[in-house]
Amino acid sequence: GAGPLGAGVTNPVTQGQHGFQGPLGVKHQILAVAPEHREALAVVTAQSLPAHLGMLVRSVARVARDFGPETAAPGDIYILNDPYEGGSHIPDVSIVAPVFYEEQVVSYVASIAHHMDMGGIVPGSMPANATGVFQEGLRLPPLRLPPPRLPRPGSRE
Repeated sequence: GAGPLGAGVTNPVTQGQHGFQGPLGVKHQILAVAPEHREALAVVTAQSLPAHLGMLVRSVARVARDFGPETAAPGDIYILNDPYEGGSHIPDVSIVAPVFYEEQVVSYVASIAHHMDMGGIVPGSMPANATGVFQEGLRLPPLRLPPPRLPRPGSRE
């Protein structure tokens, strides 16, 4: 099957929305969604833009579809910002990682952040006169990041 975060995540149904105030007076929103697939559940929180919450659900679903849980390994990290592949727009970059329990992927954790400049045709990567998505900057399809490189013994790295 598609796994707990497979195709069913793409059409979430809001179950409840609550808020709380965290340290330093930062307001958070928590949104719990239950998608069509009975096994999938997304619980997300945001400091500022609730729109990012919906993008995270799409980003995780896309990573789970492209890199199925059966190919994931502890330490894997995925990145994407492609608005046609689960992202919202080029400056919003998502990071996704699988969570393991007893050597099985049981969930994913994700973070999304707006970056000031992704290298588009204007500073800020949001050109009003853009005629194509590549003019906004670097477009990242869902990618598995390489593992961290360990320093070689005796090197100054």
